[in-house]
Order: sequence, then C-alpha cells, then structure tokens
Amino acid sequence: MNRTLLHIITVSAMLSVFTTEAWADDSLKEFLQQSREELNDFRDKALSDREAFRDSALNQLARWIAQPWEPRPMEPPVPVPHDEPPVPPVIIPKDEPAPTPEEEPVRDNPVVAPKPTPSPPPPRPILPPAPLPPEPDFFTFTSYGTSYRVDASEKLRLSIPRSMSGRPAEATRYALSSLDGEAFNRLVTSLSEQASSHNLSDWAYLKLTEHFCKSFIPTDENARHIMQGLLLVSAGYDVRFGGSTADGRVYTLVGCRELLPGKPYYIIDGNRYYPFENTPQGGIDIAPKAFSSNRLITAQPSGKEKFDYRAGKPHHAAVCTHIPHCWENKCAAPTFDISLTGNLNRMDFLTDCPIYLDPQNDYSKWNTYAQTRLSDEYERQLYPPLRQIIGRMDKLQAVNILMKFVEAFDYKLDSEMWGVADRAFFPDETLHYPFRDCEDGAILFTRLVRDLVGLPTALVYYPGHLAAAVAFDFPVTGAYIDHRGRRYTICDPTYYYVDAGVQMPPDVVDASQAVLIPLD
Repeated sequence: MNRTLLHIITVSAMLSVFTTEAWADDSLKEFLQQSREELNDFRDKALSDREAFRDSALNQLARWIAQPWEPRPMEPPVPVPHDEPPVPPVIIPKDEPAPTPEEEPVRDNPVVAPKPTPSPPPPRPILPPAPLPPEPDFFTFTSYGTSYRVDASEKLRLSIPRSMSGRPAEATRYALSSLDGEAFNRLVTSLSEQASSHNLSDWAYLKLTEHFCKSFIPTDENARHIMQGLLLVSAGYDVRFGGSTADGRVYTLVGCRELLPGKPYYIIDGNRYYPFENTPQGGIDIAPKAFSSNRLITAQPSGKEKFDYRAGKPHHAAVCTHIPHCWENKCAAPTFDISLTGNLNRMDFLTDCPIYLDPQNDYSKWNTYAQTRLSDEYERQLYPPLRQIIGRMDKLQAVNILMKFVEAFDYKLDSEMWGVADRAFFPDETLHYPFRDCEDGAILFTRLVRDLVGLPTALVYYPGHLAAAVAFDFPVTGAYIDHRGRRYTICDPTYYYVDAGVQMPPDVVDASQAVLIPLD
C-alpha cells in the first residue's frame, strides 16, 4: 500500500479515539497538521489526475469525431426466422382419460441449437466519475413512467449548438467542441449512477438516454442525436455517427451484439449498426472507426430492471389437478387459485424490446426470451404460494403442477389477440396479458421449473409449435431427447391435461423435425 495513504489511514483511526486532553500536546498538534497537509496534497493529486484523465479522454473523443466519414450502403432487413403457420392446441375432451407417458425417443439424432453467448459485463465508461458541485443543477425526466433526476445544468444546455444543419460530419465535430466538458462529464456520471441504482440493462440504458435527450433537447433533432451518441460512447458503448448531406441529418448508429430481424442496418468491421429510425435508402456517410475498446450493446433484458410501479389489471389463474380433469379448469376446489398484478411501466419497456437472436443460431429467437428472469413484482406474488404447494411434492409432481398452472392461462394466437405478426412473450408478459400461445407458455414454464424446482430445461421446436423439456435427475417414463449425457423429457403446456413425458400426436407435430434448444 502507498506509504502516504497508509499514513493518512492511521491518522484517521487515531483521530477517532484520541481524547480532548490529547489535543493539548504540541507534538501531536504538529503531527496532525502535517497529516492534514499530506491528506490535502493526496486529494489534490487525485483530483488533478482525474481531471487530466478526463481531459485526455475528451481529447481522444474529439480526435475520434474528427475522422473522415465514409459512404456505406444500407443492408436490407433480415426476415424473422421460423415463422410457420402455428399448430393449434390439443385439448383432451371432457371425461376422456389423458394419454399416459410412454418411453420413446423423439429423435435419434436431434439437431441441437447452441445456446447464445452469455450477456457481456457492463461497459467501462471512458470518463472518470465527476464530483457533483455544491449545488447541482438537477433535471428531472421520465423513462417508462419512472422518474430520473440527473445533473444536467443550464450551462450544458446553452453550450449545445442549435440548428445544426448542412454537413452532418462538421455539425457533429462542432457540437463536441462547443459542449461544456465539465458539465457533460457530470451528466455522464449522473446518468450512470441512475442506471446503476435502477439496475438497467443495456437496452434500458439506451432508451434512458433517448428519453433524456428528447426531454432535455426537445426541438433540435440533430443536436438530440449527437448528444445521445456522445452519452452512449462515454458510457462505453460502440456507437457510430452517420449523416446524409441530402437531408442534412445526423444519425446515431448503435452497434448490436444480436441480430435484430426486420430492421435495416449497416455493416462496419463485420458488426451490425442499427439507426432505429428511417435513413436514406441509398446509404449514408458513417464514421468508420470504433472509439477505443467500447463494446456492442446487447438487446437482452435482465428482467430485474427497476421501474416505478404502475399497477396493471389483475390476471386470475385457477389450477385444477383432478383426475379426470374439470372441464376448462372450471373447478370448484382448485389446487391453486391466485390473482396476479403486473407493472405497466415494465410492460411498456418489454414491448419496446426488439425481436433479437444470436446471429449464429436462429433458434435463439425463443431462447433469448426464456433467459430473461421474472421480475421482483411477480416473484413476490407468485413464488411463495407455489413453493408452499410444490414443496410437499417430488420433482415430477412439481413439474406437472407447474404445467397445469401455465395451462390455466387462456390460449389465443398473437394474430387474433393483437392483429400483428407473432412475437414471443417474456415471462412477465405471459403473466400479465389475458392470453398466451404455445411459445409463451413454454417459455414461462421453463422459467418456473428452473427457479422453483431447480432442474435444467430446454425448449423443443417443431415446425409451427414450441414445447418444452425437463432434464430430471431420476428416471422418468415418457418421450425424451438425449443431449450431452442428459435426458430431456418432453413437457408440453399446450397439450392440455397431460403430464410430463407426453408428446403431441403425430398428426399434429412432426417429431422427425424436433430441435432441442437448451437453456442451461
């Protein structure tokens, strides 16, 4: 440890225990005075080092902005994969016994989709934390119904050039040279602290900066795009600026780790950069070089982002486990009966999350939704009563109960419910909305099994249908897929009233095309 720092720590400890009489000793006074001076010198040097690092980083940013922009063509959107006509649910008729599980492999050599790569760690900001002034100039705005308070001074607002039109590259360089560096640094620090306290994922932080810029710079689109781009770069994300002399507009292009089907993009150094707004069809001029070691953003939410609570409409679920089953789960004495209420602010955020997948794995269209955790709001409501019920059961009985719970949510296709193309639900969304389809049920089911039973799970894709599978740690009879030493037993919450191990009939799904999508 640095000797001066050790000396200062020792003095701080002594100060906390010395009595009033000890202060009268002249030698001690001398010692303490010297220590204070050393402490002040240490602080001054730390501040100087931080300011020097900040100035160096801003200079690097200015040099990066000054690079020549090059013309790039726009790449056409990639279509959403596996968009076949959906398979309808299978419902066992009233008073008809459900089929029993039979030992059978689904496929001898199933095509197994690899898991997407883990989410990257948080990016490293390029600017050091800036101390707040004695009286920060706070600015309040909202993002997904959640209030944020950041240090965005009027001095910073006045330093942003207005009406930047003409040559986008020159406008961007001029904007950076005009910004108040100290005020901008405090804003970056303040936004980072807010993002950390709200546990924001990459995508949530991207939207946070967008909502801030729209509120802080409401009337100048170019200035808003430049400010958001600089905020994202300063937070450690790989962002490029682009523009078109034809319309004089500046565009912020965000480098994404995942492929976003349905959205046009630009290729630079083998990575995809998305504008998230319409750009000229012929392409635009783009800054070709990345800043420092900034990383690509991930569209994967965590499920644990914190949003202010705005209660949605309660969603009721009653679970029947009688044999034979009560028709349509209309049971006078259900095993499980609960009303769940979600957070509308979170639902708005999840709605804005794009469809995304690993570029090397088009089956990850569903995997990415299944990797998102259930929110704290729903965990607090749902998990204690479920644990109380399944805690008295073995793991097979618990899995069957969780399958019946998912079946309690009414089935309807996205095209019927929303009038739009199919899009999978995150687990929170399935608990919130009044209807779900096969992929929503399978995704929620695998989340519940992992969290509450502690068993590995997988999704199982058939053309037009998505089921699930569970790797039990003891022998279970039923349809299965073996993968890397594990036997995954088919579990299908869209095959109503059957137990684990029963696969949909061959006239409904084509087992020869089944694909296992591991989640663990």
